[in-house]
Amino acid sequence: MKLKLIGFSLVCTLLLVGTALADSVTLTGAGPANQGGVYVYPYTLNINGTTYAAICDDYSHEVYVGESWTANIYSFSQYQSGRFGNEGLKNYEEAAWLLSQIPTAGASEVGDINFAVWSIFTSGVPVQPKTGSLDGSAYWLTQAMTASNNNFYGMNFSNYLIVTPTDNGTGSPQEYLIATAPEPSSLLMLGTGLIGIAGVVKKKLVR
Repeated sequence: MKLKLIGFSLVCTLLLVGTALADSVTLTGAGPANQGGVYVYPYTLNINGTTYAAICDDYSHEVYVGESWTANIYSFSQYQSGRFGNEGLKNYEEAAWLLSQIPTAGASEVGDINFAVWSIFTSGVPVQPKTGSLDGSAYWLTQAMTASNNNFYGMNFSNYLIVTPTDNGTGSPQEYLIATAPEPSSLLMLGTGLIGIAGVVKKKLVR
């Protein structure tokens, strides 16, 4: 079994016109624990001197802590440019909804939620069983589908971004989702046609 940690530092600038500019990314850390032999949320990124947390939606690729690469930052309106864009917007929305549940779900559920996110995009991801008070990844996957059927209870996805590596080959880095609330300065930049953004990451272990 080979353990690989993810790390990356990100500084992103997104043009309002709809084209994302490639940004430098460096993973600075992964979650404090792993589940099923895999590190789970949060994956930490340093973006222009600021640290952010991200969730990984890409089970099939890997990143090492300290590794750097370039990535494009996409809004959900640009989801088709994401690694899984051909699977439709609903998958990204379900993953973002799951990410939004982490603060209230509790630390014991974080791993199950991350596995549910992986299951949305990748078939064959190991299902994490219900153990003790843990609800299991299948439970969270069902919750995400229910939320989708209920229009995500009116959730606003404008704060969610897709961090997609420019390299899409077999050995390319992973894709991540981040949530970031624009600050007043960012809103001003929007007025001029430019917005600054940040991203975060995740890590995975392979046999």
